Amino acid sequence: MLADRSLPHPYQDGGGGRRRLLACLTLLCFANPIAEHEAFFGDSYVSKFMRSGVGAVSELLTHDLLDSDPAVTGALGAPAAAGCRAPARRPHIIMVLDESSFDISTVAGVKVPPDYRDHFKSFDGKRRSFVVEGAGGPTWYTEYNVLTGLSARSFGHFAYFVTRIAAGRVERGLPRALQRCGYRTFTLYPADGEFLSARSFHKTTGIQHFVDAQDMAARGAEPDRFYYDKASRLVAQERGAAPMFVFMYLAANHFPWDHAYRPS
Repeated sequence: MLADRSLPHPYQDGGGGRRRLLACLTLLCFANPIAEHEAFFGDSYVSKFMRSGVGAVSELLTHDLLDSDPAVTGALGAPAAAGCRAPARRPHIIMVLDESSFDISTVAGVKVPPDYRDHFKSFDGKRRSFVVEGAGGPTWYTEYNVLTGLSARSFGHFAYFVTRIAAGRVERGLPRALQRCGYRTFTLYPADGEFLSARSFHKTTGIQHFVDAQDMAARGAEPDRFYYDKASRLVAQERGAAPMFVFMYLAANHFPWDHAYRPS
């Protein structure tokens, strides 16, 4: 079929139509900006793509990638390059990230059982607090806080993607320091390793062995016993060579309690 060349092409107006379309879409995106949590819903893909794109470009042009004060009162010291000399035998370290779990007795008016706070005691009977920047969902904020010792707020609007941005860039932190002390470092991750570039981010900060849900043969969000068992087996297999640092996750608290994990 031959095209009718007498009809104007929609893009033969010098780009005016495209500019008007872009302007309209931009106004719509500012009128109805995307909420961060919407990215996890399985709908409105075109709308999300447009709204997130306009928001990201606008933020990048107005505030740049990092959000920093014009002046600082101190400086972050450079990480030590040399190894460390431990005064005694180095213990294995197992750090448990219990998803969305915290001492709710800190919330006024909430009644808890008499022995509830014992759950948060260390082996020496003391309770210690550690401040992180996310609870109830954005676990990668906590990952960034724990593994690097830094704040995700430095990334401003882009803090939601902190692990993707930091992967390959932010190398200092706890796993790297423990490596210098002779530790072998492991992560037991309850989701796909590509989620928010988790695998790349963990390895950047010094995690040598990253084990994700597929490696553990997890069937969705498993109960706590599943992950504790994996950590126990890992320590039993690897403990003879050198001290271990194992960063493990529990996933049950992250999801609604609307189904049974196993038949009762």
